Amino acid sequence: MSIPTPPRTETCPPPVCEIAPEPNTAVNLGAFLGESRDDGFPETTTATSERPPPFRPEVPRAPASLRTAAMLAAGLVLLVGAGVLAVSGRHSRASPTRGVTASQAAPTPTAVEPRSAEPCTAGETRVLARGVRLASGVEVGASLDRLAAAVTTSPLEARAVELDPTTLAVRSTARLATTRPVRRALPLLPDGEALDVVADDGTSFPDDAAPERLRAPGVDAVRASRIDATTAAVVFRRAGVVQSETWRHGVVLDGPVTLSQEGDLVGAPSVATTRTGDAVSAWAERASPAEAWRVRWTRWTPGTEPEPPRTLDTLDRPAIAPSVAALPGGGALLAWTEGTGGAHAVRAVVLGDDGEPRGVPMALSAPGVNAGQEELALTPSDAGQGTARGVVFFLAAQADGRFALVARGLSCDSL
Repeated sequence: MSIPTPPRTETCPPPVCEIAPEPNTAVNLGAFLGESRDDGFPETTTATSERPPPFRPEVPRAPASLRTAAMLAAGLVLLVGAGVLAVSGRHSRASPTRGVTASQAAPTPTAVEPRSAEPCTAGETRVLARGVRLASGVEVGASLDRLAAAVTTSPLEARAVELDPTTLAVRSTARLATTRPVRRALPLLPDGEALDVVADDGTSFPDDAAPERLRAPGVDAVRASRIDATTAAVVFRRAGVVQSETWRHGVVLDGPVTLSQEGDLVGAPSVATTRTGDAVSAWAERASPAEAWRVRWTRWTPGTEPEPPRTLDTLDRPAIAPSVAALPGGGALLAWTEGTGGAHAVRAVVLGDDGEPRGVPMALSAPGVNAGQEELALTPSDAGQGTARGVVFFLAAQADGRFALVARGLSCDSL
């Protein structure tokens, strides 16, 4: 018995194992039932048990006229600042062109050029858990001064850990034991309540205290970023492309809009929204199995076409599994997994409000460690200081062929 494999997904059999482009990899249930239970998690302070998924009605889609009016009234804007398409020349939704046009394809890779002092610095590293399943990857959550990560440690168990963003001290943990295979684990940080963890099949994103599910055929690798208290930018993979929608009160205001190039192989996307209200999404893609994976990203404003995707210049080294997080002082932090074979490293660079890289890439994983599948979680800036505290979570290969969940502290100043 195995968990169904989504389209265009690479497997990663241990013990000789490359970091996968995205967490939705096939998992053999029988093999993992014999896993050691030495997972290294701290003593659980909160616990949950299996529960039926909450009932969620089908998401209503507003008429086109209502969606347009709502978008104009909301005045929404989503990540990485105003403008590089012909001074603010992004296409209107009224344009017959949707997604990336032929003229927008094949952009020049964006080289990372050295500039002044680095906006972000990496701090202490802490190993949080051993025996983590690579196939499920890492999912993160952040709310006010709280941040957490969730992983699976067996096919029938999900774990979450909440950290202090400054000291990396463990505040609480949560455990979910199920009778069904867990494909992905989501951490929940409900306001004023304890950390929780839920199982997900790849179609949901955290919405307040419960997951919100996209009920559409073929959808997986769903992630979302809050624009405001009622509106979210949602990205997902469907039919071999990365798409986005804008949600408000459960109503789809805008989308689906295609972000990636059709026909390319794509990994799981990531999304964040900046202080300007623009959205940025990053994903890994390649044109064919013979070509190397590369990281691409784009930004857009609801009601306009996304900008042409940019390509991260990693000097011909493969790059996969990107993660983006908004910086309270402006711009965003983009992290990715770089390398081949058993020599992957986690790196990151700051993107300005114009969407261009600032400074040189920074190393987040230790030299010589095969690491990847990173996820970023940043809390809002300290009052009056313009500094964001956060953590990059990633998986690191161990000598026994298993993987450890690692956290490294981050501090990012205003641009």
